Amino acid sequence: MESRTIYLAKYLNEKRSEFDDYLDEKILIDDQSLIRFLTKTLLLFSSFLAIFSLDNSISEIITCISLLTFSSYSILKILQTRKAYYKFRRKSFLGCQIKTFNQNFLHLEILTEDVIDFKRLIKGSSIENKINIIATNKSKTAANHFMLFTVLDYIAVNGIKYIERKKLLVIINNHFLIAGVPMKEGTFFAQYSKWMNEEDEKKLDERKSLIRKVFQSQ
Repeated sequence: MESRTIYLAKYLNEKRSEFDDYLDEKILIDDQSLIRFLTKTLLLFSSFLAIFSLDNSISEIITCISLLTFSSYSILKILQTRKAYYKFRRKSFLGCQIKTFNQNFLHLEILTEDVIDFKRLIKGSSIENKINIIATNKSKTAANHFMLFTVLDYIAVNGIKYIERKKLLVIINNHFLIAGVPMKEGTFFAQYSKWMNEEDEKKLDERKSLIRKVFQSQ
């Protein structure tokens, strides 16, 4: 009985995610797609209403359709506004909600030569090869770690500080290389702690500058 309940819960969760994706990708794209979906739905509903409500007056039917139209449009518009405000993608390589970006304004060449793969990753697609974060300073790879942490923190809706550290290391090593090599555990914990606890105003300003350069016009 318990296994059936778990299976049913997983099934319903998958269907809910599929429905959410359908709303985001097919209906809530813009006003035109929203009105197009609403028009089709109302035409279908009106047909059924006309067939099964022959005893009702035309005015009652029109009133019912008008109320349904207004309420449906209002609900969909609220959902669309919410999506536009938060601008997040549910499924991501980080395992948490991430923001959506206009791919044309992502200047990821600042971090890597694997720009196409990085864009695919942010978009939610899978990649075959790990993305190599290029060293900006050949004598000090710490700069690479800080740049990657900063960009990932900006991509995630709530930042990366809520991701468990060991899990974050696994995520990074599954998708990235630092100057051609995986990030070592000791190096990760040391550099991540420095990045998290940074208080130097100049270095914090450098992070803001990096974000402006990478995510121009977002």
